[in-house]
Amino acid sequence: LSADAQNEFPRLVRSTVTMGDHDDETVTRQRAEHKILVRSPAMAELVERFVDARLYIIDAAENEEPRVGVAHEALLRCWPRMAEAIDSDRHFLKIRCRIARAARRWRDDGEEDALLLPSGVQLEEGRDMLESRWDELSNLEVRFIERSSEFETEEEQKRLRRLQLVTVAFASLALIAMVAGFNA
Repeated sequence: LSADAQNEFPRLVRSTVTMGDHDDETVTRQRAEHKILVRSPAMAELVERFVDARLYIIDAAENEEPRVGVAHEALLRCWPRMAEAIDSDRHFLKIRCRIARAARRWRDDGEEDALLLPSGVQLEEGRDMLESRWDELSNLEVRFIERSSEFETEEEQKRLRRLQLVTVAFASLALIAMVAGFNA
């Protein structure tokens, strides 16, 4: 393998594993869309070599895009290099898994704003992922994070407008009180 292909290994692992549900530490395999995963010649080389070695598989259901995945669940635990890559990215995998679950729920429930990432830590983690690892997120996850960010901005603008209205109302009341005090 070329050095560039070897450097793609951690990204390949991150793209083809996920964490268990509900803060479970269990790592399981998942499939990644081939056309999204293989955007560079180095990743294409790595995937091709791993498929040839039967470490990874490429499959596609009828009328679906080909997907890439780990051939055997045992590789996640028994292949030291893969286990090391998983351990070094465990925090990212947890965050991505949480965002992926939330994004699927958002989509499945009609993209309700109430299901977006809340302001604070979760939204900041999403923004950080979008900024630093956008190419490792699905289109749904990108749309979900972007909409969550837009929604927070909209809510902040509404809050500022309300604050401006309250400020104007108090200033008006103060002016009326001053005028009334001078006339008395």
